[in-house]
Amino acid sequence: MKNLLLLTLFLMLFSCKESKKELVEVKQVSNEFILEFLNEILSDSTETRYFRNEIRMISNFAPMVRDTDFFYMDLEDKKFNSLVDYKADLLNTKDTTFIKNQLNNNPKLNLDFLSNYGFVIFDYKKYFDDQMGIVSIDKKIQIENVKNGFNIDSELLMIEKPTFNKELNLAYIRFKNGSNGKKVLFEKKNGKWKLLKEISTWNEHY
Repeated sequence: MKNLLLLTLFLMLFSCKESKKELVEVKQVSNEFILEFLNEILSDSTETRYFRNEIRMISNFAPMVRDTDFFYMDLEDKKFNSLVDYKADLLNTKDTTFIKNQLNNNPKLNLDFLSNYGFVIFDYKKYFDDQMGIVSIDKKIQIENVKNGFNIDSELLMIEKPTFNKELNLAYIRFKNGSNGKKVLFEKKNGKWKLLKEISTWNEHY
């Protein structure tokens, strides 16, 4: 009888752990989902597309000014205690845990995999890790532009990992072309991702 009770307790604990594990997995957004999202908005050729010009080359690394440096200034009369609260407000969700999980879990999105969709990827991370200067990296970008048949001065697109609401139909993302950055919200309607609004822009001077 005692052994039976112990077995029952063990099974109950195991079941509880499995349920918690499933809950954690549900609260994560896979890299596959993110890459599909990026491919859709980057390759959109419809009249309502966000990127009016064809995407030439994408950086696999995005050294941008920190979002926390100015996130609280974007919405009038609103102050936020953290980037998590700010993004939760933009994405119209009260589930800050879901937002926090996306910021903390698997932060290194491998944009090299966008090459599987036909995009040309520039290995910015390699040159950044090698501590190559901005001027030298810009020359490398020009060389790659020419090699791929692009205009020598075509700007490199940098992409920060997007953040989604729990329903996965709203996405917050930052882009940078050259020194110009943009913070954007996309919404999924009728199975398609489209621009909802441009939140703000900034310029980074070197």
